Amino acid sequence: NSNLAFHVMLFLEGWCTLTFLEYILHRLWMHDKNCSSSMTQMHSHHHKHPTELVVTNFHRIAMIAILATLVLIANYLNNYFTFFVEFL
Repeated sequence: NSNLAFHVMLFLEGWCTLTFLEYILHRLWMHDKNCSSSMTQMHSHHHKHPTELVVTNFHRIAMIAILATLVLIANYLNNYFTFFVEFL
């Protein structure tokens, strides 16, 4: 039972860390007015035309399948890999 709690805590910690890193990258890199990289330009286009992003049921099912596989691998390994599941 404590093993499950350990992995849940690692998963949540990874989730919080990933969310923070995404925010920092989004705020400081993607919105840099002086940067003219293609990634920044694509991101700017995304903000100007947010409805052009298309997420299909295939994308959702594939993401759930990948996440479920990684969670099973993390459970099998029974180590700190669970923390990195969110990053993959």
